[in-house]
Amino acid sequence: MRKSPALATLFPTIRGEVLAATLTQPDKWWYLSELAQFLETTPSSLQRELKTLVDGGILQQRREGTRTYFKGRNAVPTVS
Repeated sequence: MRKSPALATLFPTIRGEVLAATLTQPDKWWYLSELAQFLETTPSSLQRELKTLVDGGILQQRREGTRTYFKGRNAVPTVS
């Protein structure tokens, strides 16, 4: 997937690719392997970034059996 120039400037790593995929398709729940294939990378290279984005409140996470899915949150969390 190709990032916009603004996203590439702000997030030059795989994190920007994850954000571009998840936030431009906000209704889609991504399975880890599906997202890795879409981004042309390996699932292991995504795991740390996904955890960081979930912990930061940017992505949602849900489990179904042994699979874990990720999706962009509907709203950006506020700073308190």
